[in-house]
Amino acid sequence: SEVRSAALTRVEGPCATPLVKKLAQVADATGRKGEAEAIVAREAIAAIGRCGGDVARAALVRLLDDGEQDPERRAEAGRQLVKHHGHRGAAAVAAASARGPMCRQRGGRDRLCRPSGDQRPDARGGRALR
Repeated sequence: SEVRSAALTRVEGPCATPLVKKLAQVADATGRKGEAEAIVAREAIAAIGRCGGDVARAALVRLLDDGEQDPERRAEAGRQLVKHHGHRGAAAVAAASARGPMCRQRGGRDRLCRPSGDQRPDARGGRALR
């Protein structure tokens, strides 16, 4: 696994679609446990981030949205989206947060769970939340 991790740290973008797909397969750790697998999966996710482009962004969003993935790997996908994909990546992370379990549990009432354009009045006198 050390050799695989070292190889993954050398991946730089732009990357062809088949490479992004292969990295996504390595990063998909559903059903695979253990620290060695976790390290390789995180390196693969970081490599996807460095690949850049729409295909890599979509792969990171899929990992982030996959409720079956390990939370640390989902968080790494979110970090890579913000780090390498600018405002589109940050928007994808915000959207995933709004769809996440915390927001579902709170029924979307939390300010962070609503889209930024939501102007619903708050309970303290009818001012719009921003």
